[in-house]
Amino acid sequence: MTALLLTGVIYERRAERIDAVRHPAPGRLIAVGDHRLHLWCVGRGTPTVLLLSGDGTPSVTMHAAQRRIAADTRVCSYDRAGLGWSDPAPRPMGLRGQVDDLERLLARGGVDGPLVLVPESGGNVIALAFFRRAPQRVVGMVMVDGSEPSLWFRGSPDEFPMLRLTDPLWQAGWRLGIVRLILPFAVPSWVEALPPDLRGQFDAVWSRAMPGQARDPIDRWERTPAVNRPEAVPGLLGDRPLVVVRHGLAGGMGVPAKYEGEWPAAQARLMKLSRASEMVVATRSHHPIAEENPVLVSGGPQGGGAGAGAVMRTATAGWAVAVFLFPSPPRAKPVSSDGAVAPPAGRGFRSRAACCPLAASPYAALARLARLRSFGSR
Repeated sequence: MTALLLTGVIYERRAERIDAVRHPAPGRLIAVGDHRLHLWCVGRGTPTVLLLSGDGTPSVTMHAAQRRIAADTRVCSYDRAGLGWSDPAPRPMGLRGQVDDLERLLARGGVDGPLVLVPESGGNVIALAFFRRAPQRVVGMVMVDGSEPSLWFRGSPDEFPMLRLTDPLWQAGWRLGIVRLILPFAVPSWVEALPPDLRGQFDAVWSRAMPGQARDPIDRWERTPAVNRPEAVPGLLGDRPLVVVRHGLAGGMGVPAKYEGEWPAAQARLMKLSRASEMVVATRSHHPIAEENPVLVSGGPQGGGAGAGAVMRTATAGWAVAVFLFPSPPRAKPVSSDGAVAPPAGRGFRSRAACCPLAASPYAALARLARLRSFGSR
């Protein structure tokens, strides 16, 4: 048995050395105090789009979307402590510490100027805490099935017993090379559709130990007192453009069945954060929207130009451009994709289902939004 375990350790260390050569971190490791975080920025333009991955998830899951956004503006992603290419933090880190890390990372990484935050899932809690800390830096947000803070703090502890139970098994499996051997046969379909170089990065990151996989959400919950928890206060974002993209298919990875029924109402509360908001329902996707649906990632011809993909690309890169060029918020009746009046969610709120092709161009939605914003400024 000892010989078998030793063989696994040697195999894993050798494989990690090979990965470091073939699939190195695409960005930079930047010191934020007593540990380093991985930051990857590509593209040119302003505002800068900042991607925030979900709970216990490395940024590599959003790199395919990041590449496409980079064709239109500057876009950055990063790994929180203990995830992806980043170092683990030497001590448990609550929400305040995670926001401190992000602020230092942006400052030392040269990411200044206005930001459009694009959080996914639990990353939304961090994004809102960052906004509360530095509202002057944020000019818009796109919440990709983002967790509503009160639901996240109430519901996350239900998952912690299983995380605590399985995390030692994951850590051992990583260090013995077991995860590396199993991974090619256990990835979801969206991973199989990645380009070879991104697939190599994905496999390299998920094959090595990630000390923060469970600690990322657990420590955030345990080390964040109620007074420091962000709240979805209506109007918090003012007139900053906000797009809320929520999943349309139950099940899959992400939202526990216990809270699936509450999810639409929680997403509606997020819409009310801004007086210039829009909701998009990705009717063909489960919770991991950007990763699971290749149409949503690409928004291009290879995905058939379907609505979810077009909206995702517009909501990140295109919407950032709209924020910069058309500063006056839209004023329109709530409508759905078929033109029918949707249930009113408040002043300036709009809702539609991302189920059908929007137009020949993935930027058709942006053009429509731009016209609305231009009209509103007259």
